[in-house]
Amino acid sequence: MSVLPIIHMTLYKHGVGYYRRRGAIEGEAVKLSFRQEEMDDLLKSLTIIDYSKGQVRGVDYDTPQSQAEKLAGCSIILDDARSLRDLLRALRGRKVQLALKQGQTEGGALLGLDEDETRPMKASLVSLLADKTETVNVYPISQLSGVTLQDNDAAEDLRFFLKTALGQESHRSITIRLSPGEHDLEVSYLLPLPPGASATGW
Repeated sequence: MSVLPIIHMTLYKHGVGYYRRRGAIEGEAVKLSFRQEEMDDLLKSLTIIDYSKGQVRGVDYDTPQSQAEKLAGCSIILDDARSLRDLLRALRGRKVQLALKQGQTEGGALLGLDEDETRPMKASLVSLLADKTETVNVYPISQLSGVTLQDNDAAEDLRFFLKTALGQESHRSITIRLSPGEHDLEVSYLLPLPPGASATGW
């Protein structure tokens, strides 16, 4: 895959930059990488010229699944502001072991979380159907110091959620497809300026 260098750049005071790339290319493809948030502006302004006798046969660009699409079948989805409460709700019916601040542990099937809207991390209650009994024990959420998942499917879903949340791609690529042979290729486009950049010309 050939690399196309930037030969000219103009930054405008209204927050965009104009970029030109040009170079001698041999092969049938050129791949360029951009930040995800730049793709709309790039595709709207992209201009490609081959000054040789070659042809530009097309442009391909990444359209990966969004995070929401990837997580559509996941049973555990956590919000940043309420991750513990979301986890306890998602684990309803699953086998868990609760660690309490007094030092003891309690195992069983999690029945659910009764949330207190005014003091969610103080007064909300966690219900657990104790192992080998029909006793439902209730614990203030403030007394929890840990939760151990004893259900393999739930543990896999939690790992998948974390991997997906951390692995959200920040860049996308476009691939310019060319006819075989040599090319004198120029690519130009407009992009929004990154935060903190200053204009050098207008």
